[in-house]
Amino acid sequence: MVSFINHSNIKKIFKIILSLKWSFIFFLLLLVTTHWFKLIHLYLELQNTCIILSCLFIFSRIKYLNFFLAFIISLILALEITYRYTSGVAISPILLDAFFTTNITYTSQVMLPYLLKSMVPFCFLLFLSIKCILEINQVNKSIYFILLAFLLIISLYGISRGYVGRHVNLKRFIPQVNPYIILKEDQLYLKRYPLLFGNLSYLMISLFSQENLELPKNRVNILNDKIDSSQQPMKVVIVIGESSTSQHYSLYGYPYTTTPELDNLYNNNELIFFKNVIAPIPSTDISLKLTLSFSDPVNLDHFFEYKNIIDMAKLAGYQTYWLSTTYEKGINASYSSLLAQSSDIFYESTMHPMLFAKDDLVLANVLKENLEFNKKQFIILHMQGSHVPYADRIDDYDTKNLNSTPEFLDYDASIFHTDRSLVKIIDALKQNNESFIFYYFSDHGEIVNIGHGIESDDISQYLIPLVVYQYKNNLNITSLINKYKSNNGYLNLSNTSYIISEILGFKVNPKLIEEAKQTGEYIITLHKEPVSNQKKSTFKLIKAQDYLK
Repeated sequence: MVSFINHSNIKKIFKIILSLKWSFIFFLLLLVTTHWFKLIHLYLELQNTCIILSCLFIFSRIKYLNFFLAFIISLILALEITYRYTSGVAISPILLDAFFTTNITYTSQVMLPYLLKSMVPFCFLLFLSIKCILEINQVNKSIYFILLAFLLIISLYGISRGYVGRHVNLKRFIPQVNPYIILKEDQLYLKRYPLLFGNLSYLMISLFSQENLELPKNRVNILNDKIDSSQQPMKVVIVIGESSTSQHYSLYGYPYTTTPELDNLYNNNELIFFKNVIAPIPSTDISLKLTLSFSDPVNLDHFFEYKNIIDMAKLAGYQTYWLSTTYEKGINASYSSLLAQSSDIFYESTMHPMLFAKDDLVLANVLKENLEFNKKQFIILHMQGSHVPYADRIDDYDTKNLNSTPEFLDYDASIFHTDRSLVKIIDALKQNNESFIFYYFSDHGEIVNIGHGIESDDISQYLIPLVVYQYKNNLNITSLINKYKSNNGYLNLSNTSYIISEILGFKVNPKLIEEAKQTGEYIITLHKEPVSNQKKSTFKLIKAQDYLK
């Protein structure tokens, strides 16, 4: 030992360290960054750092591919760091799911602002990565393989250790048996390795885990088949907003007049709106899964077991429509795309000339085109609403006629634009001069200027509007909706299918109503603390009153 620690050997070690100075700088920078992501154990920070460096080391000696990989790694890291710095949290699984469940154009609109902000860290990281690759190529092979082996041992040990002994109830989220489901639904790597590997592994797992998602044909009717058609409206129109929190509606008391048309209808006793309405989860796809089927926050697998609200409308004798200004189809099947495509007639923004404009104002015209007199029609209109970027959802009329604060102007203008779109839809229905029920809600809320589907205590991403307009119909809609409010005073969107089924003429067993009220007390959140117990899922079921108080 003494013979090893001599001047000559120390000099050699110091020389090796100097020859890899950029790699050591990059290593320390990554270690500090992973610590900033608040992982609960130092060994997770070390593993995440080693995984990233392993990627550089493995491909460092492959010409051209090494620099391409450096570019990709630097870009992904820069985006992750920028998102964390801007929003205060790591990229959530809900945002990652959007890569495959929505159109690439829609996803790019969300990511573009972060991409622009990430250019400075990207250039710095790319500089470091290239410096690392160049110096790795200069060291002799024995040192290269020793360092690579060290990095791989730490990396592979951490990755394999995380998967051993995974015993979870997989049917809670997606019931299909699939070898990738454990990793996706428990989201192990996403929480353990927030830089690079976690997000990339989640995306790859998502690509395979849901690619063959489809609705079984043998789904059963959770309600009885008897229908009371005495108060059936000829038209039932469900309008689904997007990222619209009731906290920015003047109809709900917001100090700026963002909903003048709805305010006017309410003041003339023409419409009803409901307070304390909550989304079950701040994610479009999962929220619509729970809202338009008989699944709920406690029983997500019911989506595949029971008929959904579109099926119920067909049983009640209605022709069904899904008309959308947004993108329902992605690389993979989504719950909302399964629902949309189960309608008799389905148009999204890429499938109808009027919808190419991707402006919610055109929905009224598309609706007019599809209305048929003396025919029972069940129509779902899916809006772009207030989805980021807000400025893309508005026009000059909105900004010129709205008084708001500079901080919230674009978002409030998107609410103003939604208000204009909704009243046009109502007017189109009235011109048809048949009985109808107009039923508007948003899929989830929004933490304005930050987003939704993130780890936050802000209730804005759950609180949503619910507005109903009746025409030539005497159904006591207020009593009907209020009986589905949970004992905590909140109405969960997960009870929507029961409410709409009653509007369609179905009778709901009192026992089912009580069960719906009980499961409606829950919402799905994300953990707001680092996961120390490997068996915990990133998703968390919590009572709404505990979260929203």
